[in-house]
Amino acid sequence: MIAANCLLKSQFYQWIRCLYFNLVFPGNKAVRIFPFMKPILEKVPHSIDASFAIKREVIPHIDIPWHYHPEHQLIYVKKGYGTRLVGNHIGNFHDGDIALIGSNLPHVWKNDDDFYKNDRSKISDIYVIHFLIEKIATTLFSLPETVKINKLLARSNKGLLITGKTRLVVAEKIKTLYQTKGFERILLLLDILNVLAESKELLPLSSEGFHMVTSQVDQERIRKVHDYVMLNYHKEVSVQAMAEMLHLTKSSFCRYFKSRTSKTFSRFLNEIRIGKASRLLISNNQTVVEIAKTVGYNNISHFNRQFKEITGKTPKQFSLEYHS
Repeated sequence: MIAANCLLKSQFYQWIRCLYFNLVFPGNKAVRIFPFMKPILEKVPHSIDASFAIKREVIPHIDIPWHYHPEHQLIYVKKGYGTRLVGNHIGNFHDGDIALIGSNLPHVWKNDDDFYKNDRSKISDIYVIHFLIEKIATTLFSLPETVKINKLLARSNKGLLITGKTRLVVAEKIKTLYQTKGFERILLLLDILNVLAESKELLPLSSEGFHMVTSQVDQERIRKVHDYVMLNYHKEVSVQAMAEMLHLTKSSFCRYFKSRTSKTFSRFLNEIRIGKASRLLISNNQTVVEIAKTVGYNNISHFNRQFKEITGKTPKQFSLEYHS
């Protein structure tokens, strides 16, 4: 199953060892993606009679591996939920999720485990727009009137999550764009970019210092740490144990991990735990205290602080907003 989903046969050994989604979706038979492994370059097909590509896919689940491409990408998940990775960002997506991904920024969207159980009521309905600025109009984007759009595209190099009323407006425009042909398509794409450029409701996803891990030695080291966390996130996970596993001192490990992933180990561990907790909050009837203990927090106050720091909301607010 894994081999069948890999885009490149030579990537098989890499993908089979990728355990990232074992954390959030234990038992998932879909391709596992390891966010610090080298992403695949996707070649986006372009029509000779169009300056950019837009497609809609209504599918049982999203099956594209960790990848990147020179095109900017605007993705609208009309229906579906799961986990989103952009650069070194780890987060959840739900119905209505929209994000703008910059050129060559690695990313992947993966559905939750229940999308892989042959349940016909579970589908993913997604719209994806790929565009190269130089193919649309290099001169146009050098005009004073497009300064804000240029700034938007520069910001998208970290990935941008579209929220609030902007998300609703852009969702409708994307659906209209999908039905549009000819010159009007260009005008509508520019209109969408302008709406995003003027919006105050865009949130950065990946951190400023993110870079792809390309060294085989680094990949193996980070994989070891990641595998350990995937299996033990619900237990006590110490920096000292991680350092000893890589034969480093504690301080050397901390510097090494941050230089390779652009985040501290404790931040990484908390993001994994809170990601699991947020999914439990919306999918079962456990109390907040029970969920905190399930994902490795014995102190409820510490859990609440970490949850708000990472999601911007308290566990109660997160649950209420989702179910409303």
